Amino acid sequence: MPESPLPDLGKISPEVFAELIYPRLGAPSPDILVGPQSGVDVGIVRIGGQAVAMTTDPVFIVPQ
Repeated sequence: MPESPLPDLGKISPEVFAELIYPRLGAPSPDILVGPQSGVDVGIVRIGGQAVAMTTDPVFIVPQ
């Protein structure tokens, strides 16, 4: 079985991000102030003259 570039657990490496994800992010926009980056957990986008910070962690589950 070939070895996968993805880890079994944890974050992907900056090299995997640059090769597999970054080229597929879509068209650049001047309204994206902080876009997707390896190891960065927040994005900042200009919306209606204001800057909005967004974050997500689809694996992290907060107990009720």
